[in-house]
Amino acid sequence: MRAGRYDIRYKDLDSGATSKSGAFNLEEVQVTDGVEYTQMELTLYTVVAGNMRMQGISEDEFELRAQP
Repeated sequence: MRAGRYDIRYKDLDSGATSKSGAFNLEEVQVTDGVEYTQMELTLYTVVAGNMRMQGISEDEFELRAQP
């Protein structure tokens, strides 16, 4: 994925409920011997002490697409 600001949008296919994460940044940083990238891990199920907080959103907000 390219560097930028993102959020994760999720739809539960059993209930139809839609959610999104808080915004987060992915970065690309030039270093002496190359490039370093943000590393991120996402689990799509509840994990005790997990670091991704989801919030309920409307179907319209779920369908919004980023503009190029």
